[in-house]
Amino acid sequence: MQINLDDVLFSGKLSTQMLMESLAKNELSSDTPVNINDINAIKEKYSKKNIMNSEHSFEFLCSFVSGCIEEYHDQLRKILLEKSIDIGELDIDSTGDFHLKWILSHSDTDE
Repeated sequence: MQINLDDVLFSGKLSTQMLMESLAKNELSSDTPVNINDINAIKEKYSKKNIMNSEHSFEFLCSFVSGCIEEYHDQLRKILLEKSIDIGELDIDSTGDFHLKWILSHSDTDE
């Protein structure tokens, strides 16, 4: 068994699409009435052509990368489990050591 790149990329795209749909729904579910111009503006804002020009571009990029990494990890884990090697679940909840070290080294110590 091999890692399937198509599935890795598809997972990243799907993750980004789900985020995009959620953000678009939030914009449409405001207390003000929505008209066809609002809907068209949101469709244009989140189109493939403009997605990275929106205020959510960093979140989209992170979502894509995270989706790809999760799929890659799942495929790798499955392959390794066939060889009785368990790398465990992907930890998506805790802050990483590198992240914590960076925060500590860049925190304002002149209090």
